[in-house]
Amino acid sequence: MGENKPLLVLGCGKSLAKYPFNLYQNIDTLGMNNAYRYWHKIGWYPTYYCCLDKMVSRYFYNDIKKLIKNREKYGIKKFFLSEVFAKMCPKYRNFPGIYYINQLNYSHIKGFSGDSQVTTGSFSVRFGIFLGYQKIYLLGIDAYYKPINIDWVNSITDSNMILKKTVDPEPDYFFIGYRQKGDHFHLPPQRRWKNRYNHLSTFKKINQEFNQNKSKIVINSSPDSMLHKANILPYQQLPSKYTNITKDSTKNLVQNKSLTKNNTTSLKKSDKKQSDKKITKKSDKKKSDKKITKKSDKKKSDKKKSDKKKSDKKKSDKKKSDKKITKKLDKKKKKSNKNKSGKSVVFRKETYLSYKTK
Repeated sequence: MGENKPLLVLGCGKSLAKYPFNLYQNIDTLGMNNAYRYWHKIGWYPTYYCCLDKMVSRYFYNDIKKLIKNREKYGIKKFFLSEVFAKMCPKYRNFPGIYYINQLNYSHIKGFSGDSQVTTGSFSVRFGIFLGYQKIYLLGIDAYYKPINIDWVNSITDSNMILKKTVDPEPDYFFIGYRQKGDHFHLPPQRRWKNRYNHLSTFKKINQEFNQNKSKIVINSSPDSMLHKANILPYQQLPSKYTNITKDSTKNLVQNKSLTKNNTTSLKKSDKKQSDKKITKKSDKKKSDKKITKKSDKKKSDKKKSDKKKSDKKKSDKKKSDKKITKKLDKKKKKSNKNKSGKSVVFRKETYLSYKTK
């Protein structure tokens, strides 16, 4: 595994954009974190995959799961993952070819020292030594992030720290699309907004543990990396026998940059499509709401008309009923008056006759 070939650890720093992935040969590779989004675009995959970032493991475990499911198709032999992934996907806790940091990070295990300061870059090197590699080259391990501008963060995220758009331009990573619309944006603790020295300090330990002999094991091949600038791992060029450098290398590099531009364009188009879909949905919802409102208004109107008809009918029926009652009362009054009038006449006649007889 690590006896004949060296290992090339590929970080995600901006300096990696200079190196076309299709030029590596006679060397095993290790890639990390969300770089798989770029691999999917170019159809290239590393020998090993490493993700010890807890936030990436928590929010992108489904993507990592897909890498594991398609490991044979992609040619990824082994995985070195955070315990968070095992918690999110218990099915893969004892899966063949997957190693977890809590299983390996002990001083008695080759390559590890029990260091509590974990970064994916430095522990990828430790994993390579654990696998038996005698020479490990680094590309794109820049150990540098631009200082956090909280106003910028607030402008691109919502109240739940979800990205409202794909980060473009990308200040920290080697391709646009590393952080996409809909992703959770990881904001580090405020004490690390200006400088993230943890990456440098972990590689100081790597240098002390593995590079004290004449034959150094870990070599930094990125001249733009802070590892070189801080004189922790001085720059050494990656030997030409591990890269297929020809006259077409520049052309390949241009194609690589062109692909990044195309990725940006496609991501922008994707964002626009999603935005258009949302607008269409909102428009359809408004139309639907209008229809519902119209139906509701019609029902209300019909109910009012119906209620009015009923009310008018009741009034009409009451009037008719009142008229009938009035007529009946009038008839009774007339009869009553007639009867009164007749009795009075009879009385008078009888009284008259009675008086006359006397």
